[in-house]
Amino acid sequence: MLKLFKRLLTFVLFISISHFSFTQADCGCTNCPVAITDNGNFDAEIFIQNTGPNILGGDNCLTEVCFTVDHTWIGDLDFTLIAPDGTCYIIMGDANNNAGGCGSSCDDIDICIQVGTGNPAGTGGSEYASLSGGGGNCVSGNYTIATGVTDPNGPCGNSTNNLDAFNNGTGTVSGTWTLSIGDNCGLDTGSLTDWSLGFCDESGINCSSDPLCNINFFDANIGACVAGTGTYNVNGTVDFTDAPLTGDLVVEDCFGTQHVIASAPFGNPGSVNYNINGLPADGAACSLTAYFTDDLPCMNGPINYVAPACPCSFTNITTNVSACDPTDNTFDITGLVEFTNPPNTGTLTIADCNGNSQVFNAPFASPINYALNGIDSDGTTNCDITATFSDDPGCNIVNGPFDYPQNCSCETQIGTFNDAVNGDANSNSPWNLCFGDELDVIGNGDVTLPQDFNVGGVTYDPGVWLLAYSCPPTVFPPNDLLSDPCLIGTASTADQAWTIVNNVGDNSTVYFVPVTMYSMVDGVYAISLNNGDWCYDLGPAYQVNFLQEITTSQTQDCQAGTATVTINGGMPSFDGSQFTASNLAPGSASFNNTTANDGGTIT
Repeated sequence: MLKLFKRLLTFVLFISISHFSFTQADCGCTNCPVAITDNGNFDAEIFIQNTGPNILGGDNCLTEVCFTVDHTWIGDLDFTLIAPDGTCYIIMGDANNNAGGCGSSCDDIDICIQVGTGNPAGTGGSEYASLSGGGGNCVSGNYTIATGVTDPNGPCGNSTNNLDAFNNGTGTVSGTWTLSIGDNCGLDTGSLTDWSLGFCDESGINCSSDPLCNINFFDANIGACVAGTGTYNVNGTVDFTDAPLTGDLVVEDCFGTQHVIASAPFGNPGSVNYNINGLPADGAACSLTAYFTDDLPCMNGPINYVAPACPCSFTNITTNVSACDPTDNTFDITGLVEFTNPPNTGTLTIADCNGNSQVFNAPFASPINYALNGIDSDGTTNCDITATFSDDPGCNIVNGPFDYPQNCSCETQIGTFNDAVNGDANSNSPWNLCFGDELDVIGNGDVTLPQDFNVGGVTYDPGVWLLAYSCPPTVFPPNDLLSDPCLIGTASTADQAWTIVNNVGDNSTVYFVPVTMYSMVDGVYAISLNNGDWCYDLGPAYQVNFLQEITTSQTQDCQAGTATVTINGGMPSFDGSQFTASNLAPGSASFNNTTANDGGTIT
């Protein structure tokens, strides 16, 4: 195993084995030699920068600590190792110096403390007693940590019998390592001439003669779910020393997002409070790591945790109620729902108070647009919309109340009619009414009147009136009949029984058409459905020709024994047909001619 940071002579011997460059020979104690005087604690430091595997007990491990000491009466001394994360254990000492004695009286140490639980250093009243070595060093060679050693005056007072205690899964290779030497008796002094560390993987280790950047404290307070957002927040503090002169201090989350919490220049020492907001509260494992962008080995973390899981929550629902469609008397309900943290399985059902619903299957992504189509317009009141997840019934939302549109189908039917003529006319369709004739039109009682649409300001008083047109109707339901250019107006406000009398005799033609009425008292023939469709029905068009009155004048010629009749009006005056004479009396009389045009004569 390569021994980094050892004194130069020893380090060069190992370079040839591991093929490290000689530039790493500078990686040694940064303040050696360290004087060791009576009755005190004296620290020696090594600064490590590591871009390779960095977690002790994770992807890397501490294997040994080596140091060389020139000091008489080494029983005065104990040695404590302090890792960058603050892990602190006594790794060597003479048990006797804890009991008021000064331990072994031999001189000088050149030793490597290695991982292991054995104790080749011996046991008993004096831990150094069996370590007498040659070559001028009382203690030399490779050993594991002796048991039973303590330091009444040292920085931590903890002891361990295995160097592997530093490989705790959280500490890092990078940072400042400190070897603290305690001198517990008077009279004898000396110095630490050099010391070094060994690791399982030293591929990324670099060293600096300057103090290394060190993030010596990093914490994270994980907040609870922020209601309605599906997120949570994190805050904490990052403390550091010897930060780089440029770049940013960032906290990187488990999604790879770098949250810049401070930028150069940094204080020394420095402390930054940070807040990270809006992380997804998905209940998944996450982590946070703090580091400097311009000194990547200067990092702390990761802090591993499990994100809070927000409960399923609806954040919004909209409901749009359409107007009634008169073609089928239906309407639609549309809208959207928004939610956070939905279940991963099951269905989402959006339903109204009458069970009209739409179902969506997992997975769910907010927002979701919904549409309940073709609902019967029956005027249901105080209805609402409910959205519910089947696998989390407590996660639901209700919107309302609202009312269904009223029935908008135009159900009116004009029915059928009987017609009859009182008088001389004997035609129908068209009805050619002689002067004084009457056409009676009477409903058969099978009319379906328009339903009550509860329109404000209009009295519901249905019936059937008679309209007059100058030509056959050209506008039919559901269009507005008032826009028909042929419409003359109202012929009769009587309900389903009309008498049309030829008392004008002017050869005019009028088309009489029955029409359903929504309000006879208000004169409203129809209600507009959805601002465009009018609810009414028209009956058959009765074409009535008001024929001129037939008039005659007679001229007699006694000598000739003739009588000549001039005849006007009637059908010939309307359509150019001819009068026909017949049934001449007395039987001895005869016609010179039997036909005549309007205004013509018959002799």
